[in-house]
Amino acid sequence: MFWKWYGVRTIYRSEPEGCPQGTDLDYSANVTLVEDRVIIGRGRSLEEASIFIAEGVIMQR
Repeated sequence: MFWKWYGVRTIYRSEPEGCPQGTDLDYSANVTLVEDRVIIGRGRSLEEASIFIAEGVIMQR
């Protein structure tokens, strides 16, 4: 059986907490950061690729 490519899309939302150390003209108190990631891995099945992807994500942290 040959290996196929699989991808997992994740979205992270972050909001700052506390007081800023400094501000400039672009400062906004109501800011939210949204980060979109696509993690790609290979496997002979979706389950196998999911394990490889999960292990790779855990190793990066």
